[in-house]
Amino acid sequence: MKITAEIAKKNILIVEDAISMRHTIKASLRKQGFNSLIEAGDGEHALKLMKSKKINLVICDWMMPNMSGPELFEHIQSDKKYKKCLHPAHRQ
Repeated sequence: MKITAEIAKKNILIVEDAISMRHTIKASLRKQGFNSLIEAGDGEHALKLMKSKKINLVICDWMMPNMSGPELFEHIQSDKKYKKCLHPAHRQ
């Protein structure tokens, strides 16, 4: 599948505590044509980044220190800024 230039510019946040896994995910996405990749080592760092940057997609680990993937998702769900971005099944 060909990635358009517009889609390739979308900000993708990779939230993963294992550095080697973050690098693997990043390399895979770059190989597909994505070039705006942002990294966070846990959910707390991810939330800080999401407040300062427009994020179009979050790829998140489940189990991490400080704030797990499910806890991060709960924070995102409760933030009105992201309410319209969530799939209808996940809206409260």
